[in-house]
Amino acid sequence: MSKEFRLTTLALACLLGLGANAQGIQKGYYRIKNGYTRPDGKQYVQVRGKYEAQPDQTASEVKTEAGSIILLEVKDTVINGKSIYNVKTLRSQGVDVINGYLVPAIKVAKKQVDDLLKAKLGTGGTYSAAKLAIEAEFKKWDLNMHLEKTSLTTGEEAYYAYATVPSLQGAVDYYKLLKTVGPFLGINVNTILTPEQIAAFEGGADALWLYAEKLVYEKLKATYGETNYFVQLVKSYIDAKRINQGQQYSLIEGDIKQVIGNGKQYDPADPASAHNEYSADKAKFDFVNNGDPANHYYGPERPVAGDAAKWVLEPVGDQPDNYFGVKPLASIQGRTGKYYTTLYTDFPMKVMDGMTVYKISGISENANYPGVGVAKVEVVAKEGEIIPIATPVVLECNGTDPASNRLLPVLQEGVAAPTDNLLSGIFFGDDVANVLVAGKELRVLNKNAADVNNPIGFYKYTGTKLAMNKAFMMLDPSMAYSKGFILQLGEDPGTTGITEVDKDKSADKMEIFDLQGRRVINPTHGIYIINGKKVVIK
Repeated sequence: MSKEFRLTTLALACLLGLGANAQGIQKGYYRIKNGYTRPDGKQYVQVRGKYEAQPDQTASEVKTEAGSIILLEVKDTVINGKSIYNVKTLRSQGVDVINGYLVPAIKVAKKQVDDLLKAKLGTGGTYSAAKLAIEAEFKKWDLNMHLEKTSLTTGEEAYYAYATVPSLQGAVDYYKLLKTVGPFLGINVNTILTPEQIAAFEGGADALWLYAEKLVYEKLKATYGETNYFVQLVKSYIDAKRINQGQQYSLIEGDIKQVIGNGKQYDPADPASAHNEYSADKAKFDFVNNGDPANHYYGPERPVAGDAAKWVLEPVGDQPDNYFGVKPLASIQGRTGKYYTTLYTDFPMKVMDGMTVYKISGISENANYPGVGVAKVEVVAKEGEIIPIATPVVLECNGTDPASNRLLPVLQEGVAAPTDNLLSGIFFGDDVANVLVAGKELRVLNKNAADVNNPIGFYKYTGTKLAMNKAFMMLDPSMAYSKGFILQLGEDPGTTGITEVDKDKSADKMEIFDLQGRRVINPTHGIYIINGKKVVIK
């Protein structure tokens, strides 16, 4: 079972959180760049699904991708005399790989082993002795994600990201002991293990590992699907016998090709012998072993990968080379020239530029907009203020350049998201059918070009997919209105289309309503709807 943890988590996790500064790796928000310089620039990691992440984005692309931002926290340790970092927190797009997947998975595996012991041995002294022996073996296993400091060929600081496949020799040794002393304790291994399991134990640690690999693959396939990229990657490693018990494996970008050469096992003194070659054809994750050449027919893999096996941390900030910003569509422009977009992230953000950030706290009917409601919006944050974590919002921007619409991730996660917000959001793009709750209606941000006064609002959506990190609304039919609803921005509704008129001008032949949609005969000072237009009477 532990191999399942290692492969899945290494693929989903170590790929992400690496980095350092003069004081070591500090808790914070980072982007991860592979150390190998690709001609296409696709070196940055983007997380776009619970089990989907690849280093296939460019430096410019990740500036507007929330899935490129990773929260990392580590703990210093020493392994074999080396200063190593254990990853404690590794989170992106709402997925905490360590605390949300690895730690619970280890607990589940230990419980399954314990339940098996109880079922086979009861709860007496024999069970207690077996449990102590197995717990001692677990303690020997290194079940952490590690970062090891290194440097690129350019001298830039970087890290190896690796994990260790536990050795199964201890399990084999315990089996042999149980086989010897078991009869004196009333234990018969033939009644505890299946014939296939007995054959695996009898074959030694490597044979036991081959048996475990088959179980791991079937479990991964059942959990994530046979077509999942990492499931396919694990299968390719199993088929090629590239995963071995007791060895370390590092994450790389690209691929390792095995070259048969003259058919002789790898010999560093013989260039024609079997060997590994690095290929940068694909901007995808892969694994390489860190083992001694004697442990592998084709020789060591990580040295061949070079800088492709190294990962560079880039702190997310507010500078031209490391900012995160939003890029509204040019078509979603209001009457005042402002641009609008939505956002939903798993990190708190400080508004760095002159944007106004809104939530939607209510919807009301307006007689001047048949079939269209009015959304009441309230300010969540302005420049210099914080948007709480996991808060779906509407952003009002001065332009479409993300460099002028910056949002800085901050370590202020104690502030809760507003509870009176009608907006919802998703981290990962998905089919509408998978997101929409039964009995609800969907509305998304759009522009009604036919409305010259207040064109920005949430309208019916006819598409089949929702974009990642976007906000939308799922409403009861009684609130959704037949067409959608416009945004009510600022203290007064519809300020994007207000016209000024003098109070003493004739109101004859005018249809006048107040902002609640009630007919008005003698209007005073204020804002009214006159002949379908918003008007200020002075």
